[in-house]
Amino acid sequence: SNSEKEEWIVYFKNFQNPETGIFSDPEAANRVVDDRHDSIHLDRQFTTFCISALDCLDSKADYPLNFLQDFYNEEKFLSWVNNLDWSNSSNSGNKVMFIAICAIYNYEQFGDKNSKDLLENWFYWMDNNQNPETGFWGTSKNTQYFNGVLGFYHQFLIYNYLDRDVKYPERIVDRCLFLQLPDGGFNPEYGGASCDDIDAIHTLVYLYHRFDYRRSDIELALRKSRKMILNNQNEDHGFCWSKHNWFDYHRYLDILKNAINKKDAFYS
Repeated sequence: SNSEKEEWIVYFKNFQNPETGIFSDPEAANRVVDDRHDSIHLDRQFTTFCISALDCLDSKADYPLNFLQDFYNEEKFLSWVNNLDWSNSSNSGNKVMFIAICAIYNYEQFGDKNSKDLLENWFYWMDNNQNPETGFWGTSKNTQYFNGVLGFYHQFLIYNYLDRDVKYPERIVDRCLFLQLPDGGFNPEYGGASCDDIDAIHTLVYLYHRFDYRRSDIELALRKSRKMILNNQNEDHGFCWSKHNWFDYHRYLDILKNAINKKDAFYS
């Protein structure tokens, strides 16, 4: 009902700080699990959730996201991005994604031109720091494998939303197909995983429609993924994060055989 809708709008808006524009979870400090997911990380993530929820409710934030002023200076922004831990691109990718989402929102909803300039600086860094061999971001070997898919997808969403082509699309397709496990999933522990699977599957689907490259291989990979996902469906028809059968030795044999076939010891 309209009254329930208004209640939700008020509920979300109550989290926003009028000065910074940040939507802050009062329990954020209690939810910190490690240094990579500190209260700043959680509040910026929470902010993207709240502005998205308000948009779904045909509303918007009462105040602009003024915390972005810390990133308007190009030199300061590039320094911040460079100093993130890109040996773990999954986490760093989240951090830069939050900033990009908020900058898009600030420009679209409040007409903030500084946020638009921030986005150009954001794309400048991204375009100049992709690995040309995989299309992923990251500085460690680990980020060119499963962690790299997670780190890539966070930025890929921004490229898609603003209709900008990402560099090295063929290498990205090659890498996602290479990383798929025999069960159809993209989690190195086998059995699928929500984040890992959607990151790779969405990427393959999007690039399938965008470029005429290895489409038959992508179709085959998606059929395998579909089978695995449906096998993970619960009796209540919902879907879990993943299903791992740790005591099935076939699982370990498949993983080992797959690594041998790929001729890549690091893969396993």
